[in-house]
Amino acid sequence: MRIWITVSVLLSFICVTFGATWNYKKNDPDGPEKWSETQAKYCSLASQSPIDLSYTAASYDSHLSNAIFEKANSSVPNPKYKLKNTGYGVQIDFPDKFWIMRYADRPSVVHYVAQFHWHWGTADSGGSEHAINGKFYPMEGHLVTYSSLFPTGYASPESILAIFGVMYSESTGVVNDPIMDTVFTNLKNPIIQKKPTTGTDYVEIDYFDIN
Repeated sequence: MRIWITVSVLLSFICVTFGATWNYKKNDPDGPEKWSETQAKYCSLASQSPIDLSYTAASYDSHLSNAIFEKANSSVPNPKYKLKNTGYGVQIDFPDKFWIMRYADRPSVVHYVAQFHWHWGTADSGGSEHAINGKFYPMEGHLVTYSSLFPTGYASPESILAIFGVMYSESTGVVNDPIMDTVFTNLKNPIIQKKPTTGTDYVEIDYFDIN
C-alpha cells in the first residue's frame, strides 16, 4: 500500500480560470508546454502554472501571517462532503461558505473554502503540477479558497483565489491519514472511476476538520 507524507507547502494567488481544452501531459498539444499558446488569455504572462519554485530565487516575507481556518457558523451541523472525478483529478467539494479562511493579522479579509483536489502521475518521478528546485513530486494537492468580495463562487472568471499547494512524497513507514485512506478507498468506486457527465456524479464522504 502506498503511504503519502507531505513535504512542502506553498501559497499562490490567481484570478482567472482556464478555458478550452487542456491537460497535464508532457509533449502534448494541450499540455503545459503549450498553455501559453492554447490558453494565451490566461497563461501567457511571466509567472504562470506550472511553476518551478527555486530555493535560491525565493525570498522569505516576514510580513506574511498565518492562515486560520474555521467554520463560518459553529452552530451548523457537520455536513457530508462530495468526492468526485473531475476528469483531471479527484476533488472534494465542501458545502458553500461552510469553511472560511482568515489571515491572523487581517481578520476582516475573508476567503471561503471551496474544494480540495489532487494531481498525480503514472510514476513516482512526476505527477505534481508544480516543481520545487526542478523536482516534480508523485502527487500534489490544492486547497482552493476564494475571496468573499466575489460571492458568485471560485469558478467565476473574475474571482480572486488563494490556493494552498501541498507536495506529497511516498513514505516507507506507516502514516495515519484517515482522509487519504478515504480518498484512496473510494477511487475504486464505480462513480469515481467513470468519466464525469453530470453534477450528480459524486460520492458522499464523512465530515472531517480541514485543520
